[in-house]
Amino acid sequence: MLDKAWKHLMKDGVGIMGMYGMGGVGKTTLLMQINNKFSEERCGFDFVIWVVVSKELHVEKIQDEIAQKVGLDGEKWEKKKKSQKTIDLYNFLKKKRFVLFLDDIWEKVDLTEIGVPFPAPENRCKVVFTTRKQGDSDPEIPKLAKDVARKCGGLPLALNVIGETMSCKKTVEEWRHAINVLTSYATEFSGMEDKILPLLKYSYDNLKGEDVKSCLLYCALFPEDDLISKKYLIDYLIGEVL
Repeated sequence: MLDKAWKHLMKDGVGIMGMYGMGGVGKTTLLMQINNKFSEERCGFDFVIWVVVSKELHVEKIQDEIAQKVGLDGEKWEKKKKSQKTIDLYNFLKKKRFVLFLDDIWEKVDLTEIGVPFPAPENRCKVVFTTRKQGDSDPEIPKLAKDVARKCGGLPLALNVIGETMSCKKTVEEWRHAINVLTSYATEFSGMEDKILPLLKYSYDNLKGEDVKSCLLYCALFPEDDLISKKYLIDYLIGEVL
């Protein structure tokens, strides 16, 4: 997971990366691992800044922590108003390349209000955050998510497949439907492979459009573990009018 997150974050076009999940799933641990990797390798960054935001958002507290990390703190800093701190932070950071870690965000954080320049290809800065919230999700969904996870029986492949499938599901009805589908199929199969099969089928059934499903099924015509050329595959699919 660390390698996957690191490779994504280090892409030139990625300025902001967020990690979402319920409490206890390891968001902060992963964020710390990325932070430590930056601290060890630097990767051309002038500053690696870690701030814990927590449930109660205090902009000035975040400003003070950033100032302390970049050496702007002191008696003069403490006497400044929040608006002046915003200006001073922005004027300082806009000349630097930084990566800012914001852990445990509970509500929207306005980087401009804090004084943090928005990450862009020009400044090559990064902002990484963790949060328990994703939009306005129903509070019942985390419980249903645990039920879905239990249906996976602790199998890594099953968890991975269902995790990707359910990542775009936003309503309680969609999650309940997933549980009903997985439960009905689980009673018909036995054994490890048969437990994964209904999970894979549910993921397949949720592909968008019959054309996408047909394209996936077409790939099954190739030998197992065969390297499929993207160019040839596209040519084949065009020939099949898919």
